[in-house]
Amino acid sequence: MAAFQPGLVHAPVTPFKRDQRVDYARYAKIIEFHLRNGAEALALPMPEGEDMSLRDGELRELLEFAMKQVKGRVPVLAHVSDAGTSIAVERAVHAEKTGAAAILSHPPYFWHPRPAMIVEHLARIAAAVKLPFYVCSPRSSRPARS
Repeated sequence: MAAFQPGLVHAPVTPFKRDQRVDYARYAKIIEFHLRNGAEALALPMPEGEDMSLRDGELRELLEFAMKQVKGRVPVLAHVSDAGTSIAVERAVHAEKTGAAAILSHPPYFWHPRPAMIVEHLARIAAAVKLPFYVCSPRSSRPARS
């Protein structure tokens, strides 16, 4: 089997209306913008896409909407992170059922578990699906100061 190679992955922002609901009409335009401008895959909803501002049902709905909007033109990588392992696992299973090409998750960073617990958390998410699994870092990409 060939390795999954997502290429240049864009992470769209999630637009909101004044009442704090997702603005799906604008989100469709944002997705199309990324597709017209070189995205070889989309990762969503990432921290840049306000994933922490969305409830679980909204995260699932956002992914389902994006899958319908993309229509298979590029792979969609589903970001399923949560500090709760069972919640992240449920999101990964949902993403697989929705048709995501891969799963992304980062270690829980709001609490500081032992390294073995982080590995167990990520391994349980990865084991829940048959999709490629990527670990991403929620930390800044700025170089460390010397």
